[in-house]
Amino acid sequence: MTSEEVELPDAQLKQYPSAIMERYLARFGLTQLDLKVQGIRYLLKAKIDSDIFIESQKKTIISLESKVRGLFVFVDRYAHLKPRADVTNAKS
Repeated sequence: MTSEEVELPDAQLKQYPSAIMERYLARFGLTQLDLKVQGIRYLLKAKIDSDIFIESQKKTIISLESKVRGLFVFVDRYAHLKPRADVTNAKS
């Protein structure tokens, strides 16, 4: 399995599997020795967390767009109907 084939989890984790960490190390040209530096590990984890969050937001947008398209189809289907006369306004 190459570093490009590693999939991110759906939710953020406290600690990520080594395959994910290695993918991000390679992505930024870092080595395992760089991971021993606490700041690098923190930044790498923050980048993974943000990528997971961004993917989550993309999925949410796709879901909402699908629902909006469905709503438009529904509205178009019944657009030819006229609203009923409001009984309370008719008596005035």
